[in-house]
Amino acid sequence: MLFALTRRSIIKPQISIFTFSLLHSTLSDFVSVDQDPPLKPLTKPQLKTILFSNYNHGKFSNLLQNVVALPSILYTASHNLTHPTRSSQLTLDSVSTRFDLLQLGHELAHNEFDPESCCVRLCSSQKRGKILVLPNLKLKVVIEALRMVLDLIYDGGFPTFVYGAREGLGRHTAVRYMKNLVENPNWWFTVAFDKVVFDSRHVGRLCSVLGERIDDGRLIGLIEKLFETQVARIELSGFELGKGLPQECGLCGVLINVYLNSFDRKVQKIRLRMNEQNPKFDDDVSDAVVYKPLKVYAVRYLDEMLLITSGPKMVAMDLLNWVVKYLEGELELKVDRMRTVIHSAVSEKIDFMGMEFRAVTPSVLRPPLSEKAKRARLKFRRQREVRAMEMKNARERNRRMLGMKIFSHVFNKLKNDNNKFKFDYQIENEVREIFTTWANEVVQEFLFESVEEKWNWHRELTGGDFLSLKRIRDQLPLEVVDAYDKFQEEVDKHLNPVKARIALEEEKRKGEEEEERKYSERTIDDLTIRGRKKERGRRRREEIQ
Repeated sequence: MLFALTRRSIIKPQISIFTFSLLHSTLSDFVSVDQDPPLKPLTKPQLKTILFSNYNHGKFSNLLQNVVALPSILYTASHNLTHPTRSSQLTLDSVSTRFDLLQLGHELAHNEFDPESCCVRLCSSQKRGKILVLPNLKLKVVIEALRMVLDLIYDGGFPTFVYGAREGLGRHTAVRYMKNLVENPNWWFTVAFDKVVFDSRHVGRLCSVLGERIDDGRLIGLIEKLFETQVARIELSGFELGKGLPQECGLCGVLINVYLNSFDRKVQKIRLRMNEQNPKFDDDVSDAVVYKPLKVYAVRYLDEMLLITSGPKMVAMDLLNWVVKYLEGELELKVDRMRTVIHSAVSEKIDFMGMEFRAVTPSVLRPPLSEKAKRARLKFRRQREVRAMEMKNARERNRRMLGMKIFSHVFNKLKNDNNKFKFDYQIENEVREIFTTWANEVVQEFLFESVEEKWNWHRELTGGDFLSLKRIRDQLPLEVVDAYDKFQEEVDKHLNPVKARIALEEEKRKGEEEEERKYSERTIDDLTIRGRKKERGRRRREEIQ
């Protein structure tokens, strides 16, 4: 499946930002180098070991007291918030310059932590518009710790088409999934929501979903307080510029995935049921028959949903009606029916994740190869590699044999000359004479009758030479440049594959013309002889009569 996509600009910053010191608090400002050796944060297997030690009877219990409140967990959360270039210098003492991790862990363990006291409220200088509620550094660490715990609990239970707020599953992975796995799309649609901010009703349902796997009222109560203080804020259908953007955090993405997990599982069941209803064919039959099964594909990136169907439009319409009914009935979300419409995957573009997608026309695509064709192509490639290796080995063997012949010829000639070796300078002249006559003819016959050999030598002698660069030639003496140019002229004269190919074609053409000429002469002679014989026979018959 191939898609043509276009990146679109969503955010156009045109407002003035104020009080950057309050909006941008990080851990990199107080990292101290002259401290104890830096501690290592917990790895993912270590976090899982701590988490599953509190797993009993299908639920996680006492997570806030036994997991989130641990200093090692809070230190790991602090490490995640630190800039990557300064994370190696992070120590417990450097964190303690802003707040005490041990005291924070004690407050969380005894349910004494107050999120509202760790917030900063910002309002416009004109006292108009909404108030922005921002967490300080202490509350950011707590939110990151909660995100880590919830991510470990729920990440393995999400379907494969869920992206966003998951490690290694971002927008690029979603696009790659659509490009590689979606086959023969016919219809698709995105789900557009009316502007919805999670209120007490949605938060209550979210907490009930969390309670299905987490038996810890303190942790769920802390999440409720984050929504009450508006530190955590989930707003569907985008955001207004300057409103809501600073409240976005990694915890909100995980909570969106948890809230929509039931919808994802229903879609996954529909996909599996659709695949089971398709008829099954054997490999031999499927190679000879072109069959496009009915399939449903889904991609969800946080609150953006794209559903794709391969089949008639009625399947897409039934799926659209079910999606709208489930989201509005079970999840109590408002769907914008004017924007949630079905589009043709081939002829219409669709907006998703800030990009425009359109499927490539099926006639442009090559038909998918069968398993038999794939095996045949793999076999052909292997055979081609083997033939290339055999030809290379043959060339090396012939070169070796040629060298041995030359050496043996020189050795025998010197040995048989007056039955003794010559050790004067005359040997050098004889060797030079032999190489310029007999050996040169052998090399010429062996090497330069092959266009492939000429092409290989021409590529080795001309490709990627830095002396062809103008800035290099200007810095060299003229003698060196002239010598290089003359050498290249000789290479092009004797080893140019184009000229060699033209020469071979010309020689082949002359051979064909000569063969045609001889054939025409033989034909004329045959016809002439037969004509003469017929004329003699006719005359004899006349004389007899």
